[in-house]
Amino acid sequence: MKKAAELNISPPPPHAATPSTGMSTAEARVSAFAAQQELRNIPPRDIPESEELRVYVEAVTAYGAALAADMTARLDADWDAAGVSDAKILDAFERKAAHLASKAEVDAKVESLIAEEERLKEFHPDWLTDPEAHQKVHDAGVAWATMVDEYTNTLVALGKELFHANETRMRLFRENVVTTLAQERELGGEVFLSDDMKLSKADTELMNDVLSRFPSDMISFANGRGIPLHAKRSKVRAHYAGASRQKRKSYRAGVLNAANALRDEPFWDANQDFVNLRGEPLEDRHVPHRDTVEDTEENRAILGERIAEFKKRKGRISANKVPRIQEVVFDGQPRLALYVPDGWSEFTTKESPLVGELTFNGESSMTHEFGHHFETSNPEVGMACKLFLQRRTEGFEKSVYAPATRSKPAEIVISDGFMDSYIGKDYPGNYNTEVFSMGVEALLSGAHGGLMGVEVDMSRLGKEKGVPKTYRADPEHFALVMGMLSTANRGHSADVDTDSPNA
Repeated sequence: MKKAAELNISPPPPHAATPSTGMSTAEARVSAFAAQQELRNIPPRDIPESEELRVYVEAVTAYGAALAADMTARLDADWDAAGVSDAKILDAFERKAAHLASKAEVDAKVESLIAEEERLKEFHPDWLTDPEAHQKVHDAGVAWATMVDEYTNTLVALGKELFHANETRMRLFRENVVTTLAQERELGGEVFLSDDMKLSKADTELMNDVLSRFPSDMISFANGRGIPLHAKRSKVRAHYAGASRQKRKSYRAGVLNAANALRDEPFWDANQDFVNLRGEPLEDRHVPHRDTVEDTEENRAILGERIAEFKKRKGRISANKVPRIQEVVFDGQPRLALYVPDGWSEFTTKESPLVGELTFNGESSMTHEFGHHFETSNPEVGMACKLFLQRRTEGFEKSVYAPATRSKPAEIVISDGFMDSYIGKDYPGNYNTEVFSMGVEALLSGAHGGLMGVEVDMSRLGKEKGVPKTYRADPEHFALVMGMLSTANRGHSADVDTDSPNA
């Protein structure tokens, strides 16, 4: 354990309230909707460089700031009622810091008691058999062990107190954000999902819960792209791809020569002509007439024997790998063919439809990736966040957030004082950013201190890595995302304008 002096402990900052815009919520709402309508009146390709986009971003941010100001007052009251106000958190922090500061004194006392225990053992070499001496040694050992236990138990109790206080604060924060949004517009809806997507019951419930916090019109707008979403849990880093082809197993039926099988020629089962049946039955166009035999009871019996011999020779084998007899009609006359349903297979993307791919490993990452899903091909989100990012990072130098790997280029960011420098990541050539995704992750799942600095994770205090994790407040980013969740795609047609540069 590090000494308290080595931890460089400083009290956590109180959460930062969004500064007032000078407008009431009603006035800011009207202004944001007016700017939104002006933005919709210009061709999508003209939006990125337009004055209308700049005005829209400013109006939406002002709307979000007004909503945040209203919400902050309610949030403070809820925190007070739950006993997790800023003052209570600061008090708990100071108690834990004071306890850590006493570590040196406790260590000195423990070392003294251990030395006393050793001295008694030396003074009474027969302490193991002398009841009186044994009791003295025992009492000395219990004294220092009790002191260590009391210090450790108090530290653990303070850590739990802070942990549960933070959980309560963030739960109330999320509830207030969602309540505020629900007062402004309808929330929730079903995302257009791919037919082959399989989620566990728990993950399906999680997805429904996450989607219940997003605006219904925004979900509808994303569905209007016409590209289904394939979501799945992943053990590695979560990601989102707007349109990709999923690898699927493609099968080809293997057509055999039934005449060779009838004559029991060597390797009759080895030579196959592969055809893609696409779920249809085997027909005359799939097999040459010369590879079939007359449909008689005798021929059926012989072919059945050949198949039985094949199964015995191969042992345990998938049923779809076993030859089957199929009646095929040539010019009105039925004949017998042999084919293997799964004669050949491969993983390929050739026949897969375009889908959006979203992977997640929990509530926070799912919320983040849905943020990317809803910004894609969405000028009122993607282009607006791109402009916000450009303004915030103008004049700052780029830096490497994550180095290049064999499969991925380096991740480059521009940090301007964002809560996390990752928010400054740019995606050249499109209108994707981390502004909206990190923002909704903060507001709707309570991650990253909610962009308000409301969470102070002090559970690691006193451990090797030591210092408390605090989150920087970013009132402007909070206001932008809050305003966007209250404005973007409101009443908008779900049909995406294909003239959009990000479509």
